[in-house]
Amino acid sequence: MNCPVCGKKLIQTEKALRCSGWKEGCEFTVWNTIAGHVLTEQEKGDLIKGEIIGEIRDFRSKAGKPFSARLKLDEEGKAVFVFPDQADLEDGMKCPVCGKAIRRNRKVWCCTDRECGFVIFDSLAGHLFTEEEKRALVEGTQIGPINDFVSRAGKQFTAFVKIGDNGKTRFVFPEEDTDEDETEHGGINHAVKDDE
Repeated sequence: MNCPVCGKKLIQTEKALRCSGWKEGCEFTVWNTIAGHVLTEQEKGDLIKGEIIGEIRDFRSKAGKPFSARLKLDEEGKAVFVFPDQADLEDGMKCPVCGKAIRRNRKVWCCTDRECGFVIFDSLAGHLFTEEEKRALVEGTQIGPINDFVSRAGKQFTAFVKIGDNGKTRFVFPEEDTDEDETEHGGINHAVKDDE
C-alpha cells in the first residue's frame, strides 16, 4: 500500500502503519489502536482507500466511557471519528420514510434513526446498485429496467425497482412478463419467487 498523502510506500511498525517518507517530512500514520479499538488489516486498508469504516462499537473515551462511531481520514490524512448525527452524504439526502438524514455504511444506505429501519442494500437479487441508482431510489425515482437480476432458482430476469409507500424495495415488472406488476422486497431477504 502507498501513502495517500505523498504516494510513498507504507511500512508497518510495532504501533502503527506509517509512511516510509517520514524522514522527508510526511507524517501520515494510522495507529494500530485508536481509542481502545484495535484496527484490523481490512479496516486499515479501507481507511487508506478513503472509505468510511464502521460503525465501530468498542471505542472508549479518555474517561473510559464506551462509544460508537465510524472512522475516516480527513483532508490531512488523519483518522477522525464520524458520529451518527453527521451526514455522510454531502447533498443532504433525506430518508423517504421519516425525513431524517441518510447515512452510508459499508454495504448499505440507511436512515440515521435506527427505529425507522429504512435501508437500501448495495445489491439486490445479484444486481450491484450504482451510487446514482441508490440516490434515485432515495429520491423516489423508479429505476430500470435492470436486466441482470437473478432469482433464487438461478433464472435471470428484468425488472424496474422503486421504494414502496412503506419504505421497502419493490420490483416492478414489465406488463408482458407477469400479471402482478409489483413484488415487495424489504429487509435482508432480497430473493424473488422461484418461478420468476
